[in-house]
Amino acid sequence: MFLLVLITVLCSIVAFSNVIAKPIQAFLKRPSTEELQILKEIDTIKKQLSKISVRDQYTEYVKTERKIITLEKNLSTLRNKKFANNLFVDYGVKYGLKAIVSFVLLIISIFYRYEPVIVFEKRFNFAPFGFLMNFPTGIEGAVSVPFWIFVSSFTLRSITDYLKI
Repeated sequence: MFLLVLITVLCSIVAFSNVIAKPIQAFLKRPSTEELQILKEIDTIKKQLSKISVRDQYTEYVKTERKIITLEKNLSTLRNKKFANNLFVDYGVKYGLKAIVSFVLLIISIFYRYEPVIVFEKRFNFAPFGFLMNFPTGIEGAVSVPFWIFVSSFTLRSITDYLKI
């Protein structure tokens, strides 16, 4: 029963890895304090700029506009530096999670290949598929670990495709 629950949970983590990865990505990609400070400065300067009349104080208006432009350039250089890191976070978290859990499932499949996940009574007849269900175990009416990994991952991926997650 332990293997049944463990494999189902691990396969659900693989199937729903996109949903699981989104909050992690949002946490890792949050703006830095420098970016927040520059955005706050831009906001305050834009408020000052809205109070300045273009006709009456043209030079002051142009100077504050230039300040905004330089701050926006600084902000874009900071964001360009973070772009590679954000790309790594986008793909690394999602596919790294899938790779780690898939590797754990592979290890479970290797070490527990002769252990049945669940054994049905003799009265249940799985005639055409009985051999595939219990392949490495050889126990009549048993569901093997590799078969259960295949069935649960296929089912959960079908559910995620149906839900369009």
